[in-house]
Amino acid sequence: DNVTVIARAEAPTKGKSLKAPLLAVVFLFAGFTALCIGLLRVFTRRGFVTPASTGRTLDMPVLAVAPVKGR
Repeated sequence: DNVTVIARAEAPTKGKSLKAPLLAVVFLFAGFTALCIGLLRVFTRRGFVTPASTGRTLDMPVLAVAPVKGR
């Protein structure tokens, strides 16, 4: 055999907690998910939010606004 044992493997005497790194990963994942859902809602919106955004987007003045019925 061509193997030399330098030191025998031993189990660690004290375990290391993974709470802090796991908590950081969970918060990063939650933030990323919230950002993706927010962007998805913005980009899949079918109408305009305010009359001002309509005027800016269409580059035309908004003369009247009709209220939405049945929401």
